[in-house]
Amino acid sequence: MRKFIVLLLLVMGCATLRPGRAKIERQLLDLIKNKAPEGTFLGVSVVDINGREIFSYNADKFFVPASCNKLITASASLYWLGPDYRFKTVLLSDSCKNLYMIASGDPSMTVGDLSELLDRLKVRGDSVWNSIFLVDIAYDTISQGTGWMWDDRPYYYQAPVSSFILNKNMLTADFYYEDSIWKLDIFPPSKLLRIKIKKLEDTLLHQKTYFKGDTTIIELWGKIDTTSTYHFLRSIKNPRVFFKEQLKRILMEKHFAFSDIEIIDSIPENSIDTILIFESPPLHFIVRDFLKYSINIYGEALLKNLGREFSGRKGNYGDGLKAVDSFLIVAGVENLFKVVDGSGLSRYNLSSPKGFVQLLLFDYSHFPIMPEILSSLPIGGYDGTLKKRQHSIEGAVRAKTGTMTGVSTLSGYLKTKKGKLLVFSIMANNYLGSSLKARELQDSILEYFYNRF
Repeated sequence: MRKFIVLLLLVMGCATLRPGRAKIERQLLDLIKNKAPEGTFLGVSVVDINGREIFSYNADKFFVPASCNKLITASASLYWLGPDYRFKTVLLSDSCKNLYMIASGDPSMTVGDLSELLDRLKVRGDSVWNSIFLVDIAYDTISQGTGWMWDDRPYYYQAPVSSFILNKNMLTADFYYEDSIWKLDIFPPSKLLRIKIKKLEDTLLHQKTYFKGDTTIIELWGKIDTTSTYHFLRSIKNPRVFFKEQLKRILMEKHFAFSDIEIIDSIPENSIDTILIFESPPLHFIVRDFLKYSINIYGEALLKNLGREFSGRKGNYGDGLKAVDSFLIVAGVENLFKVVDGSGLSRYNLSSPKGFVQLLLFDYSHFPIMPEILSSLPIGGYDGTLKKRQHSIEGAVRAKTGTMTGVSTLSGYLKTKKGKLLVFSIMANNYLGSSLKARELQDSILEYFYNRF
């Protein structure tokens, strides 16, 4: 009799849960029907922090993830290398007074860092050299990922990955009219970007960007407003040429004496001494900027660096992807992702909402990944790529965004009004036009869960 009563209570308990679950599903399906952009292929997975499913909609289907792919690269790098890992740019010298700079592939290096490195060298009294050799041994020469769009190459978000990375391998330019002439301010100062005014007409302003040799050309035609300042972010074509140009400029500004700068692919076997090591910020700082601001070149450098650390060879996509695949096996999600690059620029990447939720659950349960991922994700209504979103539930969401033409994804953590922690992934593919409606749908779904739970 007691067994029967216990069984009855369990059945009654299940019965009381099902209508609530059915109501949630009905309300969310209505929300999706009313707000999803026409033609959208949508997938949603929401679980609690213990992995119990709350809502699932096409959660096992595969989608193009865009920059949500960065969660995989960041997690794998933190897991295998640790949050305190640093890139090291090494300076060597030989008995002939030659200087060798071994590029580390550090994606965070800036012209300010390069200037500081040379200041340290000068403080040592080492400001006169015969030849300066830039040693290209960190990564291979493949500068673009598989499946990237060839016509996006001149734009900052598709800057080439290389052993030599400086200011994210991009240039910023301000173009404005002053004192009866057009002026161009480029940072860092460079001869590798030019603006060409093709034709002025009383129509809309048009522009296109392309490479000519190693120079990035921005071509303008149509109506150009002489009272406006036009701001451009553009990729450089050749990282070797760009790094060499900037190094020479800074050396001359600091009054170093040298005969020439050459790029070589190996370290000479003659006697060489290490004279200086310049370290990057720790990996967790790099991951923070990588995820909060979705910096694509960071992802490609981190992926190749994983390959280098795992194989002992020059960093390359093949070895980097093997390291990522090994991490996915450890995380138990190897069948839920197809990864071909580190940033998510390729449309050959495939992921499922269920996969991202399981990955985020793994990250949350593994120290030291958990605090670094949580602190690196954009915060809704507050910073990063979510700064202008989710103001009605400001601070409740920490998530990675992903955006490409016809793709909008969002994966992360939600702390509800009642203090419960949920893990979610919402992926939208195949819609036409702007991503605004897809983002509004994602934010509406999260607002629903925030208030409901």
